Amino acid sequence: GIVDSTKIGEEVTTDENGRFRFNPGSHSYPFMLSVTANGKTYYSLMTGADRQVNINAATTIITQLALNTSQLANAQR
Repeated sequence: GIVDSTKIGEEVTTDENGRFRFNPGSHSYPFMLSVTANGKTYYSLMTGADRQVNINAATTIITQLALNTSQLANAQR
Protein backbone atom coordinates (compact mmCIF):
# COMPACT_ATOMS: atom_id res chain seq x y z
CA GLY A 1 0.00 0.00 0.00
CA ILE A 2 0.92 3.64 -0.32
CA VAL A 3 0.01 6.36 2.20
CA ASP A 4 0.80 10.06 2.47
CA SER A 5 1.39 12.09 5.63
CA THR A 6 -2.37 12.43 6.20
CA LYS A 7 -2.69 8.62 6.23
CA ILE A 8 -4.73 8.66 3.02
CA GLY A 9 -3.63 5.88 0.74
CA GLU A 10 -4.38 3.22 -1.76
CA GLU A 11 -3.41 -0.27 -2.74
CA VAL A 12 -1.20 -0.73 -5.79
CA THR A 13 -0.50 -4.00 -7.59
CA THR A 14 2.96 -4.74 -8.93
CA ASP A 15 3.78 -6.54 -12.16
CA GLU A 16 5.76 -9.80 -12.27
CA ASN A 17 8.99 -7.78 -11.86
CA GLY A 18 7.77 -5.85 -8.81
CA ARG A 19 7.24 -2.62 -10.77
CA PHE A 20 4.26 -0.34 -10.30
CA ARG A 21 2.95 3.03 -11.39
CA PHE A 22 1.38 5.49 -9.00
CA ASN A 23 -0.33 8.80 -9.72
CA PRO A 24 -0.29 10.92 -6.53
CA GLY A 25 -3.16 13.14 -7.70
CA SER A 26 -3.71 15.81 -5.04
CA HIS A 27 -1.63 14.00 -2.40
CA SER A 28 1.82 15.26 -1.42
CA TYR A 29 5.21 13.57 -1.18
CA PRO A 30 6.68 11.84 0.73
CA PHE A 31 4.72 8.58 0.63
CA MET A 32 5.33 5.49 2.71
CA LEU A 33 5.13 2.21 0.82
CA SER A 34 4.51 -1.23 2.25
CA VAL A 35 4.82 -4.58 0.55
CA THR A 36 3.84 -7.90 2.04
CA ALA A 37 5.56 -11.00 0.71
CA ASN A 38 5.96 -14.45 2.21
CA GLY A 39 4.30 -13.37 5.46
CA LYS A 40 6.61 -10.38 6.05
CA THR A 41 5.93 -6.69 5.48
CA TYR A 42 8.63 -4.33 4.23
CA TYR A 43 8.57 -0.52 4.08
CA SER A 44 10.20 2.30 2.17
CA LEU A 45 9.71 6.02 1.52
CA MET A 46 9.03 7.60 -1.87
CA THR A 47 10.24 11.20 -1.82
CA GLY A 48 9.43 12.40 -5.32
CA ALA A 49 8.11 11.63 -8.76
CA ASP A 50 10.01 9.55 -11.32
CA ARG A 51 12.03 7.75 -8.68
CA GLN A 52 12.98 4.14 -8.46
CA VAL A 53 12.10 2.85 -5.01
CA ASN A 54 13.76 -0.13 -3.41
CA ILE A 55 11.88 -1.95 -0.68
CA ASN A 56 13.52 -4.59 1.48
CA ALA A 57 14.67 -5.26 5.05
CA ALA A 58 17.28 -2.46 4.86
CA THR A 59 14.77 0.16 3.63
CA THR A 60 12.44 -0.92 6.43
CA ILE A 61 15.10 -0.03 9.00
CA ILE A 62 15.84 3.28 7.25
CA THR A 63 12.11 4.08 7.26
CA GLN A 64 11.90 3.26 10.98
CA LEU A 65 14.79 5.65 11.65
CA ALA A 66 13.36 8.40 9.42
CA LEU A 67 9.95 8.22 11.11
CA ASN A 68 11.41 7.57 14.57
CA THR A 69 9.19 4.54 15.17
CA SER A 70 9.51 0.78 15.08
CA GLN A 71 5.73 0.46 14.66
CA LEU A 72 5.48 1.24 10.94
CA ALA A 73 2.16 -0.58 10.53
CA ASN A 74 0.65 1.89 13.01
CA ALA A 75 2.23 4.80 11.13
CA GLN A 76 0.14 3.85 8.11
CA ARG A 77 -3.18 4.00 9.96
